[in-house]
Amino acid sequence: RKGFNKDGLKNLQHLEKHAITYSSEISIHEVLNLYRETWGPRNPGIQPEHYARLEQACNSAAKTGKIYLLNAQNAHGLLAAAIFLKNARYLHYICAAPNAAGQDMGIMHGILDQAIRAHAGNKMQLDLEGSDIQSVQRFYKKFGPVNEPYYQIRINRLPWFIKWLRK
Repeated sequence: RKGFNKDGLKNLQHLEKHAITYSSEISIHEVLNLYRETWGPRNPGIQPEHYARLEQACNSAAKTGKIYLLNAQNAHGLLAAAIFLKNARYLHYICAAPNAAGQDMGIMHGILDQAIRAHAGNKMQLDLEGSDIQSVQRFYKKFGPVNEPYYQIRINRLPWFIKWLRK
């Protein structure tokens, strides 16, 4: 938990008061359904065929051992679940979601903490992939990340007079 900020540590201490168990025993389909239920209304551009393609890609990666699934439960059932894509160097945080009860208790802190603990000593880096959403950025900052921006190059091959009009 070295590098976690005070708020992140406080949230993890709060979670320790609850009887939460973490496990990899969940299907990709179940994780994506939870994601769709939780975040789908906020992402209307993500259509059923997008979820189907992601599920197909994750199932293919799982056949070669490149998927790490994680869920959190208490006595009442599932609280949250996540899909990570992994290779020898990185554990990529692909998608995750809490249900309403998990969201109320801040369970996603526990999911990321557990993923870090499960891979400690493997010399892997957790790649949070970043976000343009400020609340997601604040959440990621609780884990002491190193900012590694991805740069873009835009090439405009339009004729000069159209380029000039666009300005």
